[in-house]
Amino acid sequence: MRRRSVRAATLPFSGAPAPSTNPLASNARSSTARPRTANRSSAWRGAFAASSATTPPAGSPLCSRNPETRQPPTRPSDTSSLTLTRPEHEATAPHGAPENPMTYDWIAALAYIATLVVLTIVGKKLVFSIPVMEEMRLENREVDKVKMSRESFRDGMKASENIGKYTNLGFFILVLPFAVGFDSRPLWQHLVEIFAILAIFDFMYYWTHRSLFHGDILRKVHALHHQARKPTWSDSLYVHPLETFIGLCLFLVSIPIVALISGGPLHAVSAAIATLIFTQLNTVNHTYTRLPKDNWFFRTVDYITGVHHAHHVDMNHGNYATLTMFYDKIFGTFEEPVKRETAA
Repeated sequence: MRRRSVRAATLPFSGAPAPSTNPLASNARSSTARPRTANRSSAWRGAFAASSATTPPAGSPLCSRNPETRQPPTRPSDTSSLTLTRPEHEATAPHGAPENPMTYDWIAALAYIATLVVLTIVGKKLVFSIPVMEEMRLENREVDKVKMSRESFRDGMKASENIGKYTNLGFFILVLPFAVGFDSRPLWQHLVEIFAILAIFDFMYYWTHRSLFHGDILRKVHALHHQARKPTWSDSLYVHPLETFIGLCLFLVSIPIVALISGGPLHAVSAAIATLIFTQLNTVNHTYTRLPKDNWFFRTVDYITGVHHAHHVDMNHGNYATLTMFYDKIFGTFEEPVKRETAA
């Protein structure tokens, strides 16, 4: 301490210590002193700039000493790119689980029934407005009068109709509201839903008809229906109640099956149109027809009735499907249509 003070005193007008007499040491000190000074000054300038940038201006609510008027710092307004969203049905579901889209929609079920009733009424009026179709209906009615004169025939029809009503009622209340809705969809999806319902039903009915009704299990039950060797319109309802229940359930269950496969309810109109096709084809294929061959519609109706009449010749013939002959042709049970000259 004494040496440093002595050296400093030998330098007039200077408060700094005396420089070293070693030239190498003085050069080293001069070369390292400047960068250190520059680094310190730049660091202070950066710190000052940072503090001034983050310090709110005077009078800002952030600087207020009153805690009631003090406001927290705001985040940048443009945070849309950082926001993560979830689908609406997932956001409202408990514990983050997706909601079940198949809910009980009784309004859609009523719309299904109303659509089916309206289409049936309008369709019959349009079809029987054709003179030749009305002529065929009257001819079937003449033969049906003879059959309906038998009490056993009337009782059989009534039993089949009753089981059909109760089965439909239970389905309309317990199952249908979960399987139909009103969600909008393109036309092609309506067509796919209709086709899927009919295709799945016809496949299940083909194997049920072939293995159960023409097998050993329910052959005697099915024999009641096969008493009609030359079927007419009323024979479509002359069916054992058990067979009516099984056949109707096979179709009705096809609607929720397609809904489950598609992941949501089917459109009420699509399901109603599929049901209309099912009910009318099962009536038409038992009807006696003898139509002109001058257009495709008459030829198609004659073909539909002819292939099912071939099935009714006895209980040893094929054509087990009820809507199309697609599965019969695939599995080798197809038989050519039968042409009948008279209804009786």
